Amino acid sequence: MNDKNKKDKERYRELKKKGLCVLCGARPGAVSKLDGGDSPKFLKYCLECKQEYNRNRSEKRLQTKVEVLSHYGKNQDLKCCWDECEISDPDMLSLDHIHNGGNEERKRTTQAGITFYAKLKEQGYPEGFQTLCHNHQWKKEILRRRSEINGVPSWRK
Repeated sequence: MNDKNKKDKERYRELKKKGLCVLCGARPGAVSKLDGGDSPKFLKYCLECKQEYNRNRSEKRLQTKVEVLSHYGKNQDLKCCWDECEISDPDMLSLDHIHNGGNEERKRTTQAGITFYAKLKEQGYPEGFQTLCHNHQWKKEILRRRSEINGVPSWRK
């Protein structure tokens, strides 16, 4: 362990012992009754730092999601890859395993959502994925199931 880590751990222990927020060190750490229990539990952040931490974390998670979905999107833009679909709202888009292996991958790695997006980014955006809107994710699955059951690839006979 390097000197910085040792100093950080010491600072953390001292602030927690004093009941102060481990981020700002100025305000008392929040106390809360978690899980409906009777005894209060010390939380390591003051309410102000906790709100700031949550805000920064949410922004970073959204930024990662947009970067990954954009990379795998139509023309590497934040768009659904389905023909003629123009959906670009990140809340309406998701990552699709082109060869339908998502379920097996989730079982194998237990990673999904933002954790999976961060892993793909870290790995340099491997092939085999595309961005689809939720409707076209479902449409793709319906077509796969129909084809599997009776060989009908679309809704038209």
